[in-house]
Amino acid sequence: SMAVGRPLLSDLAPDDGMSKLFVDGKHFIGYQRNWLDLEEKMEWCIQNSSKTITIAENGYNEIKSNHTIENRVNQILEVIEK
Repeated sequence: SMAVGRPLLSDLAPDDGMSKLFVDGKHFIGYQRNWLDLEEKMEWCIQNSSKTITIAENGYNEIKSNHTIENRVNQILEVIEK
């Protein structure tokens, strides 16, 4: 969803690697692994549409800048050349 400029709601699993790539509240909207928190975050998105749009734009810009195919190839080449 970030690649097409839409807000991403994602569970905050400590071992999924999201925190290594993206910042909760800046690039995506994280929720604790329960339905109540997800519901609260969805309501927050509706009530704070301008902030939600900003988060979606931040996520899109992060993907566009740092998570392209060219970027991945360069990272792989860096590892191979070491």
